[in-house]
Amino acid sequence: MLTLRPYPALSDRLSVFELIADVPGHFLRYKRTMLDISHVIEETAAAHSPACSLWVGFQKFSLFAAQEQRYRQMAQSWEHCWIFGVDDAPLPELPNVTPVAVAPDHPLAKEWFVVADGPSFGSALLAADTSGFAISDRQRQFMGLWSADPALVRLASSRLARAVDEPEPFWNIDCASTLRAYDHMANWLVATQEERGKGR
Repeated sequence: MLTLRPYPALSDRLSVFELIADVPGHFLRYKRTMLDISHVIEETAAAHSPACSLWVGFQKFSLFAAQEQRYRQMAQSWEHCWIFGVDDAPLPELPNVTPVAVAPDHPLAKEWFVVADGPSFGSALLAADTSGFAISDRQRQFMGLWSADPALVRLASSRLARAVDEPEPFWNIDCASTLRAYDHMANWLVATQEERGKGR
């Protein structure tokens, strides 16, 4: 079983959703949409930004099992990835992946987030769970925002980096590589939606 280390800098009040709580334009997203956005951020970071760091909120570690094989394939392409959640299940040891346990009443236990920050790609999905786990997976809803705004991405990544005792990210942005990464992300989403449409 993977041994979890404590993070003294992880404040009991730490939240990334609060960064956008007052930003207009929130709307509810179903879990399927949240998964699509999460996957495209993770996979674009792996494919186009090898120095990219990720911070991912799973709410609880037991939800990581469904993503384990994907992470095994992608993790070595990232600089590093920290996964946050309630310690309700053992986690496998994966290269470049570090678990960060939070208490069940911690704000991050109620947030779904994927923050990727690197010299050639940056994106952030920040959302709050508005329905909890008492309903079916298909009906679960979230209120949040998906953004490629460099300022917001850096705010979120810096906040999470400090919480795990890591230096705040600082990059000289490679604009050409960034454009290629966003093009890949758009194509991935279109292909995913088209493939899903065929299965209707």
